[in-house]
Amino acid sequence: MIEAGVPQALSAAQLSGELPPITAVYVESIEGSTKRGPSRHATLTRPDILQRFIDEAAPFVASRTNVYADPSRRIVVGHSLGVIASLYVAAERPRFCRHVLALSAALWWPGESGELSGEAAIEHALRRVAMRVWMATGAGEEKKLLDSNAVFYDRLATANRDVVRAQHVGGHELRPADVVDGLSYLLDHR
Repeated sequence: MIEAGVPQALSAAQLSGELPPITAVYVESIEGSTKRGPSRHATLTRPDILQRFIDEAAPFVASRTNVYADPSRRIVVGHSLGVIASLYVAAERPRFCRHVLALSAALWWPGESGELSGEAAIEHALRRVAMRVWMATGAGEEKKLLDSNAVFYDRLATANRDVVRAQHVGGHELRPADVVDGLSYLLDHR
C-alpha cells in the first residue's frame, strides 16, 4: 500500500475533506512473509498465523491514542490474498474491527495444507451480520477472480448485508483511489 501511494492519497483526501481524519496502520509483513511466494500466501491464509497476528495487533492498535475505540470506525483493508486475511480478522474479532475494504479479492484461492480458502473466507464474512464490505475489482482481472467476487457480492446481497461493489478499468493493481472511495463509504463520509 505504501509503494502504491496509498498514504499520499489518504492525506490528499483528508485535506480536501473527502475523508475525515484517520489513523492508518500499515502491516508490512506477518511473521516475516515475503511479497510473493509460499510464505506470503501461508501468512495471509492460515488461521493459526492470523490468530497470532490479531493477538498482537489488537493491543498495539488499542495502545495508540489516536485510534478510535469504536470498532465500527475501524476498517481492515486487503488486496488480493490479503482480503482473505481481512475477512478472517473482521469476522473473528468484530470488537477489534468490523468492516472490510476488499480490493481485487483472491476469493478463488483453493486453500491447501490448513490454509483458508476463498470460500471459507466468504463463510466467515457471512457469519458476521454487522460487517460492511466495500469491494472493487479491475475489469481486466482474471475470470476466476471476477467470478469469485461476483459470488461473494451476490451472497452478501442475498443475505441483506451492506455491500458495495465497484469496478475500474484495469487489472489487479492496487489503486489508491479505490482505497479512498471504500474508506469514504465505510466511514459514512460522503
